[in-house]
Amino acid sequence: MTVIAYDGRYVAADRQATCSGNRWTTPSKLVVWKENVLVIDGHAGHGSALIAWFKEGASPPDYPAPRSRDPDANAGLTVFGWGRPVVRFEDGPYPILMEGSCYAVGSGSMFAHGAMRAGVSAPRAAQLAAEYVEYCGGEIDVVDLKELADAAAR
Repeated sequence: MTVIAYDGRYVAADRQATCSGNRWTTPSKLVVWKENVLVIDGHAGHGSALIAWFKEGASPPDYPAPRSRDPDANAGLTVFGWGRPVVRFEDGPYPILMEGSCYAVGSGSMFAHGAMRAGVSAPRAAQLAAEYVEYCGGEIDVVDLKELADAAAR
């Protein structure tokens, strides 16, 4: 379980994973690749396969099949970039474009989305979700998409 929050500039994610009622600390869920930030939610094994698939060109025939029909055994991949729509892959190789000034996904998404709508930044929204939502927690990792794009342009 997780919280991932985006406010148009920052992407923030917690480091907690929950499995069978146990809480675990994970490495950063934010993977910087080229000018993108790739983030998975859901089953870590399937999520790792989705990241590898995306980095290898995201060819539809090569989309990694979900491990199970059980939705808890699958993952989603969200791709963030400066000045671009948020793109999400859930059930197949064709992206869902997410529009709006803020976006959140994971078990803490409703809390984070409400916090951002009330005016806080994505990093603060993720921090609040980690404090108040049982299935979120740990350190909050943040990537500034504008800084990432500026660095890539140099």
